[in-house]
Formats: sequence, C-alpha cells, structure tokens
Amino acid sequence: MQNKKKKLSYPRNYIPTNQQIFDNLRTLAPKNKNDSTVWVLFGFFSVNSISTLRDFARCHQLTELYIRKNRIETLSEIFYLKNLSRLRNLWLADNPCAERKNYRATVLRTLPTLQKLDNVGRLLMTCLI
Repeated sequence: MQNKKKKLSYPRNYIPTNQQIFDNLRTLAPKNKNDSTVWVLFGFFSVNSISTLRDFARCHQLTELYIRKNRIETLSEIFYLKNLSRLRNLWLADNPCAERKNYRATVLRTLPTLQKLDNVGRLLMTCLI
C-alpha cells in the first residue's frame, strides 16, 4: 500500500474560515474507492482568526489538525470533528474553548480516536482529568 503525505499549511495568516482552503483540503482525498493510496493529511491553521470547526467536518482524510491561537469559542464546535475517524492529533490550545470547564474530558469523549490533544498523549490526559 502506497502512503502519500499531504500537508496544508496556513499559519499566521490571520484568515477567517475560508471556503477555498476547505475545498483544497477535500481535493486531496482519493477519487476512487479502489485506490490503495492512503492520504495522511496534516492541517496547520494556527494563529489565524478561525471561529468554527464546521468546515473541517468534511475533511475525512484529516489525521492531524493544528488550530492553536484562533477564535474557537465553544466546546460544541468539537462535535464537527466527531466523524473524522482518522484524526489522531488535535491542537486547540490558546483558543477560548480550551479554557472551558471539562475541556479535555469533553474532547476525549467526543473524539475517541485521538491519540494526542494539545501535544499531550491520551494516556497522560486520562490521568490529568
């Protein structure tokens, strides 16, 4: 099985959620179900003005999402990532939602496939809760 890695990076651009970026993310997915290619997709969106995770819900190939220092206000935004079964690493620190009560527990419960949250492994996170 061939393993191709794709990285989409928009750090420090102070961009809002931008449909063009998410269209670009979706075009990286395999077009053919018989394609044996595994797309490992990394999204770097730290230090921007993104206020919702809604558009990421359509990025089913996403394995790592770095979205630190944005404007994600509520923990309910995490539910947009719930069906991203390949997502293993999520970095949400320095967003207003990360300051909310039960932040880590809510994220872990909602995203059971995560291995790391804010650069802390799942096993250590479980001990911290």
